[in-house]
Amino acid sequence: ISPEEVAERIGISYSLFRRIFRENMGTSPAQYQMDIRLQRAQELLVTTNQSIAHIAEVLGFTDTAQFSTFFRKRQNITPREYRKKNR
Repeated sequence: ISPEEVAERIGISYSLFRRIFRENMGTSPAQYQMDIRLQRAQELLVTTNQSIAHIAEVLGFTDTAQFSTFFRKRQNITPREYRKKNR
């Protein structure tokens, strides 16, 4: 569910939701979601034998390349390298 959908469901504008969220969490809703996705990716890479393609799908990425790019930008290594390094 997107941050915009959350705001709509609770009946406030997205800008108000974003401001309240940032005041309470110290980050934007979108950034928070990306942080959660990264944490979940790290967990799945280390604790499961699921393929990287499957992990990408579970986390809502359109394909493995998009997931790998996201992960590499945040961690400076590929998901495969992260898995090897942290097992």
